[in-house]
Amino acid sequence: MSSCEAEYVAAVRQGIWLNRLIADMLGAKEMTVKLLMDNQAAIALSKNPIHHDHNKHIDTRYHFLRHCIEEGKVEVDHVGSEEQLADLFTKALGRVKFVEQRSTLGVVKVHQV
Repeated sequence: MSSCEAEYVAAVRQGIWLNRLIADMLGAKEMTVKLLMDNQAAIALSKNPIHHDHNKHIDTRYHFLRHCIEEGKVEVDHVGSEEQLADLFTKALGRVKFVEQRSTLGVVKVHQV
């Protein structure tokens, strides 16, 4: 699976699922999911159906993201690779980058007494 296809499919499915879960737990209305992707091809594919000709390997069922954008359930925007916090969970990072991203997420060390 290409990185374009992986981001295109996985990000939206997980975002929608988490949004529904949180809304159900809080008894609240579902919010618009904002996906911050560093893959420009995935962003272009989600917003522009003309790119479909260049991505025929992505089956029609994967165009769920485009449908969600059209319905206002999902908003897609670009974030540079250096600021992509999801990398903390998906890639092997050097210690400095790991600590930096961990801190950005608000994760702190808890010391037991």
